[in-house]
Amino acid sequence: MRIWYSYVFLALTVVLSIRFFVDHGFWIPFLFLLFVNALCLIRERALLRKLKENQEKDRQLEYAKLAITQVGLTVVLFGLLVIVI
Repeated sequence: MRIWYSYVFLALTVVLSIRFFVDHGFWIPFLFLLFVNALCLIRERALLRKLKENQEKDRQLEYAKLAITQVGLTVVLFGLLVIVI
């Protein structure tokens, strides 16, 4: 069984956002988590498709790039959400 990065990322963002749920109700954090994790899942599926087409690419390096950019995007989106709210 393959554990996809996006599912691990979903679990981590939910655990780390519990305080945000307590402070701001349910819907705002839920929509934020839904958007961020949908973005992660879409990007991971695109990466898997790209890796399937091009077998020569290093799988670990591509997943590391995905993880770093997704964490960066999440931090930026979280910062924007905090500024807006």
